[in-house]
Amino acid sequence: MGETAVERALVLPELLALILDFLEDDHLSLSSAIRVKSFWNEHGVKVLWREPPSRALLNLPEEGRQKYASRIEALAFDGYRDCTAHTQYAKLRFPQLRYVAIDTYRTRNTTPWIRQYLQPNLREFELYGGDVNVDLQQLLTDHCPRLRKLVIDNIGSDVRELDFVGFLKHFRELDDISLHYSEGEEVPDDIFCYLAGLDSLRTLALMNLLSASAVRLMNETVEKPFRSLETVDLYTWSSLLPVIVPVIKRVRELELKIYTDTVLKVVPCISPLQDLEVLIIKFHFSGALDTEDFISLKTFPKLRSLDIAGGGEAQISATPETVDEVFKCLPLLRILNLGADFEDSMAYLAALGQNCPDLEKCSLGGTFYLEKLKNVAAPLFPSLHSLDMDVVDPADPDITGHVARVAAGEIHRHAPRLERFTVGDDTQYARRVRRHWKQLRGTLTEDEDQ
Repeated sequence: MGETAVERALVLPELLALILDFLEDDHLSLSSAIRVKSFWNEHGVKVLWREPPSRALLNLPEEGRQKYASRIEALAFDGYRDCTAHTQYAKLRFPQLRYVAIDTYRTRNTTPWIRQYLQPNLREFELYGGDVNVDLQQLLTDHCPRLRKLVIDNIGSDVRELDFVGFLKHFRELDDISLHYSEGEEVPDDIFCYLAGLDSLRTLALMNLLSASAVRLMNETVEKPFRSLETVDLYTWSSLLPVIVPVIKRVRELELKIYTDTVLKVVPCISPLQDLEVLIIKFHFSGALDTEDFISLKTFPKLRSLDIAGGGEAQISATPETVDEVFKCLPLLRILNLGADFEDSMAYLAALGQNCPDLEKCSLGGTFYLEKLKNVAAPLFPSLHSLDMDVVDPADPDITGHVARVAAGEIHRHAPRLERFTVGDDTQYARRVRRHWKQLRGTLTEDEDQ
């Protein structure tokens, strides 16, 4: 009897791959599927083993490990326990490995066992805490010519700048680089200038302070810096922003850790980057977002994610009309982390919801009186899944019990899809609001109900 149309369809490699890919995170169902027939087994094993836990091979008999090691495309070793697997993997080959991340737990002499993961198909290599010595550099250049992404977070002062530049030059396809020198080190001038002139570079993260001399040397020696850069993460002084911003004008995702050394306002300085989709600013020490910075956010209409925090207290003195005007210019916002205190926090909350309907995750500074939302048309936040607030208080401090229930009801009414709600200031009132909110959602546990 011939196969039915359904049976014939289920042996098409393209369709079978889609089905088994869908089951990738459901190991129980995937394990059942690969037992149906040998053809399913072949494709199912490929899905199951392309990105396994780092120690998964140790659960197999030693003689059977190579079969599955040959299917692995990604491995991530995190910490001491994971790294104990290296010696047991010494005789295995990983010919399909494209991504490896290793946190060596700050051990020394890591080079010998790293070799077993290096081969021509490797495209992404991340090393945290190991020795970035000459031997490791040589192994990478010899065995990983197609490397596209390189993350190294523990470059010591003994690594010479020009030698490291020579090392980076070996990788013709490199377009994603993250470097972290030992604590206290600045980004070496020659390294920064080489990266600025790297035409293929699309993503750059420098985890050390960028100096004025490095920026000056770049301006003097690099004709068209960062011509392809789309994502950048920098530590820098605020005084350098007027020089840096013009050379990263194509950037879509920007993260800045700012040391304030001038009266220049940070957000107005980066306002020419009007195509930004992701903006993260972390102020160090006493720096903080101020009113002028906040109003300048209007210049980023494509923002999907905004995260601004600082060591100082951010006070925004803007009228409700001004706040509304700013958020009208950010209609695509999905993620917001804004550690600022607004004069009228409830007008701020209403403006945010009315102008940014796609918000999914929100973390807000300031004090909120949630019962006041009862006069606002719902829902303000139809897509919100996660909400963090610094402080939740009753508008009348003498009335808390009934108001807590009303406040919880308003949160539930205005954010019907909310799954996570936390309050930083863990007062009795805040706990009551959260408890009532969980009751409305049907997620209150017996312990919390006491």
